[in-house]
Amino acid sequence: MDKGPPASFDDAIDRIQARHLEQLSKLDLADAPPEGQIPNPYGVSLEILKHWTKEQKAHIDDALQNRVFGGSFGSSINWENAFFAFMESSGAYLRDWGKVKEAVDTFNNGNGDVEKAQELLNDSTKDIAILADLWGLEFQVICDLVDDASLDQPKWDGPYCAGFFSKDDRKGSPFIGLAFKGTNPTRKSEVRVDWNYQLRKPDTNIVFGSEVSAGVYTGIFGNFKEGIPFDLITKALQNLGATIPNSTEKPIATHVTGHSLGGSYSSLCFAELLRRTEQAPIPNIALGDLYTLGSPRIGGDNFANVIAEHMGQHDGSAWRIVNGNDIVPQVPPIKGDLSEDIFVHMDAGWKIFPDQEPKEITSERGTKPPPGPFPHWKKLTDHCLNMYYKSLVNAME
Repeated sequence: MDKGPPASFDDAIDRIQARHLEQLSKLDLADAPPEGQIPNPYGVSLEILKHWTKEQKAHIDDALQNRVFGGSFGSSINWENAFFAFMESSGAYLRDWGKVKEAVDTFNNGNGDVEKAQELLNDSTKDIAILADLWGLEFQVICDLVDDASLDQPKWDGPYCAGFFSKDDRKGSPFIGLAFKGTNPTRKSEVRVDWNYQLRKPDTNIVFGSEVSAGVYTGIFGNFKEGIPFDLITKALQNLGATIPNSTEKPIATHVTGHSLGGSYSSLCFAELLRRTEQAPIPNIALGDLYTLGSPRIGGDNFANVIAEHMGQHDGSAWRIVNGNDIVPQVPPIKGDLSEDIFVHMDAGWKIFPDQEPKEITSERGTKPPPGPFPHWKKLTDHCLNMYYKSLVNAME
């Protein structure tokens, strides 16, 4: 339990790390696949991301100076900001599950060697930390529940959220980026979150009381042994907001991003941060932009409408980016689905290509989109990160 605000930046990081270890210590990892059997589903690696960083360094530097914020609502999309959000989303896939399990086993062995367990846990995200350092940023795991199940749905897991943030003032441009990891198709508990997409209405006014996908809603707002994932995220924002170096009098710009299922999680996280910002803003935190990449539809028409209504009162924008013929954003619904639920995407959407100018996507609000094809993993070429990379680079040129 936190006792008052953190006394320093290091204290804030210590608290976030302690919560991370506490989350993992409550998990039963016996049924998780052994190390080496969890392939990266989209072929991304640290070496690839380092190469992309080197190739696009000037664009990344511009995005960082922008605080990955594109301006007030109604501004045009900034493709450099969108590209950097894509890089954060890609980096979230670099987690080493084997090291995570070793850290948990060490912590739970006897009296628990906290220092050694924390060292192993940090090693599990070493590649992400190396990548962040290349950008001049700090990295910290914010929420790690992909090996856990909610108390409400024992076969559905929770989100993995990576935090990237400035470690100095960056010439007066401090910011925080929350990046949600997408689906690993070898993990049944993650796939179940994707496939249990029937619309459900929240019990309270969460996400403005609008109907959204049951699987993703349960993943981020459900009850876990460690608490509610969204609450873990807001606690981390409170700690960082109080201690990140910031010589300006402005709140710290905070954007949210994710690829695939990560886009679904980031949409609901952003929506709830938007609602709570209107009621009781997190001290020193300013909600900025949302960038989703290859995200499925996440809610009904009332969700898309209420977000559009409240975005008009917000400083930032919500950007939905689709690469070429990526089939994931075409679902749900899926051909053959007997459900009568109607799903629509949030505004504003852009389609990108490796050899064409980006095209704005017509709003789906007030329509009934046709069912999309079954998203078999062998047909996801345009969903892969290397294809998004090519198209985003083309969009920046």
